[in-house]
Amino acid sequence: FSSQQAVAAASALVTFPAGSALYDGGVPTDGGVPYEDVFTLNDGATSVTFCFKLAASQCTSGSVTPISVTGSTSAKDVAGAVITAVGNNSILIYANRYGGGGSPVVLFTNANNGSAGNTAITSTDNFLGPVAMTGGGGNGGAIGVGCNSNADCTSNNCNNSTHKCQ
Repeated sequence: FSSQQAVAAASALVTFPAGSALYDGGVPTDGGVPYEDVFTLNDGATSVTFCFKLAASQCTSGSVTPISVTGSTSAKDVAGAVITAVGNNSILIYANRYGGGGSPVVLFTNANNGSAGNTAITSTDNFLGPVAMTGGGGNGGAIGVGCNSNADCTSNNCNNSTHKCQ
């Protein structure tokens, strides 16, 4: 008998809108072309903010990863651009298309197994809706892996300050 629970990764399905739906929440000054909407992913240890942009001068506030779109970018192509941007980043989250090549739905899966990966995906103006990566749990986390509780760690010892298995 083992007291360990099966390790599970947190995940979320997110449907991305067409480029014409992404803008800064104000009145677009560029004929409705999308720009400056952002979303943030968190793998339980690191957060990365992604910004939809039309021009190089946009998305300059703070440390963000730009994603180029136009008003005519289809929803499936916005999803594809998101997948590429996440894949080119150091965050420990995998992004894959869900439902076939024409789908605007992206499956985000946290590479940090356990409850530490159960994090919200935030977006400006809530354009993605309320969405979070859920389902992460169980223990099996090696020393140094992100955790929220002792049950996330094979050692049964989660440091509450660093949120890493000890």
